[in-house]
Amino acid sequence: MWGRKDSAGRAAYRWSMEEANPMQIHDIATMSLAEIMSRWPPTIRVFLERRMHCVGCPIAPFHLVADAAGEHGLSYDVLLAELEARAGRDAGRLPP
Repeated sequence: MWGRKDSAGRAAYRWSMEEANPMQIHDIATMSLAEIMSRWPPTIRVFLERRMHCVGCPIAPFHLVADAAGEHGLSYDVLLAELEARAGRDAGRLPP
């Protein structure tokens, strides 16, 4: 938020998009797999197509995308890009 004065000299404020939205912008790379699948159900398809058993896995609430890529011998960058595409967002910054 930044302050300014209106024409009468009173304080006026302009809110940024992040401040106007009480929900924070999320970075998919820092979210657990369970959070990703719960928030963006289309991402489940990425795991199923790659024959990953992350869907329903008891470790999914604790694993990040990097963990899953490493465990399954996959490229982190490719997996992250596919998840972002299925979530319908880009650049890893996903609004809730």
